[in-house]
Amino acid sequence: MSAVPARRSRAEAQRETQERLLDAATIEFAEHGLEGTSIDAITARAGFSRGAFYSNFDDKADLLVALAERRVGAFVAEELGPLLALPHAERAAALARWLVTEDEPREVLLLAELARLAPSAPGAAEALEGVLATVSTTIADALARAAAVDGGTGAPRRAIDADRVQAIAIATLGVRMMRAMQGAIAVGPVTVLLEALIDHDGEDVR
Repeated sequence: MSAVPARRSRAEAQRETQERLLDAATIEFAEHGLEGTSIDAITARAGFSRGAFYSNFDDKADLLVALAERRVGAFVAEELGPLLALPHAERAAALARWLVTEDEPREVLLLAELARLAPSAPGAAEALEGVLATVSTTIADALARAAAVDGGTGAPRRAIDADRVQAIAIATLGVRMMRAMQGAIAVGPVTVLLEALIDHDGEDVR
């Protein structure tokens, strides 16, 4: 006798609806941009009605906030953090290769949209601040783990301070934005930049 599938809770069903709407919005925004994407297009791609959209999001700006938080959260937790925590000899080169070759740099485009909406859209400014804080926290945590690894291998260790974390965040997001604007970036200059920020010997200059 086959088992009867467990019924999803209302919260689980709503979360699935939100995820499908966010997935659909990701594709629509990538193809048509924020201004060129309608709520009807998002709901049609997701297979829902406008009512389902408004049961989960106030408007496109509210959906954009959720999408940016999800995409940037995945970017820093699943990709940037592990790369920064690699052993000393691999760290800068691996991060540089990933920044210029892997996937579409949608996270910086979403951040740019949040910044544009911040003066007028409720929640956009707060979301932008929170997302950027997440980036900085992830970088700091990854560098702390990397320093522990370096200490066990005899590799040089560099003090971790707020200025260094901010510099790496600026470089990382800046490279992604340049890639979004011009399509291709040589890995060499990016490696040189990241080596100076991540693997330089000695203390940080304040």
